[in-house]
Amino acid sequence: MTSPAQRPSRTATHPDPGQEAPAMTSTLQGTAAAGVRLVRPPLRRPQIRGLSVQQPFAFAITYGGKDIENRTNIRNWRGWTAIHASLKPYPNYDDQVDMVVELSGLDAAVVRAGGQVRGKIVAVARLIGSHGSHACVRTGRLAHLHPEGRYTCSKWATGRNGGTIHLTFADVMPLAEPVPCRGALMFWQVPPLVLDQVVTQLPGGVLPPLPGTGTTDA
Repeated sequence: MTSPAQRPSRTATHPDPGQEAPAMTSTLQGTAAAGVRLVRPPLRRPQIRGLSVQQPFAFAITYGGKDIENRTNIRNWRGWTAIHASLKPYPNYDDQVDMVVELSGLDAAVVRAGGQVRGKIVAVARLIGSHGSHACVRTGRLAHLHPEGRYTCSKWATGRNGGTIHLTFADVMPLAEPVPCRGALMFWQVPPLVLDQVVTQLPGGVLPPLPGTGTTDA
């Protein structure tokens, strides 16, 4: 028979409910001492993708009212998009400048100067949709002479045998200080440090929620 002196203390395994619980810091210290690594949850940044656009069309999206970006096989994103001016300008650059001047009404000198900004994120815009050029092409013998262009969605739209994708942009927010960044093909992830520099330049220093969602996620 076990004597009272040999019996384990009840308070050793069942503390008095009135006793104060151990401090959280002591628990964390004990966890660290046991070799358990504490990992903080990752910081959740706004949902946004980058899109590299050759000049002078990155400038046209930012300041010239260009609401359509013409692509061949890219349409898998909706939501906020960082407009990145590619390092390499569009072929036949002078002809493209003339087209931007005609469609935007901007002065040629302004377009040429703006087109020299390259290798940087110049704006944030909301990609609201996309469709194939076959869905908005005007029909008829004189369709190509229409004052608003051959496509009904925008005067900026072009097409190539119906295989062009029209990316539709709205709510463009130019950056006062374009942010240097390396671009990529298709839609790409904006590096966190670059994204921080972009977002701090937006109104209120935040990426606005998308209409109807209350969040920055598409």
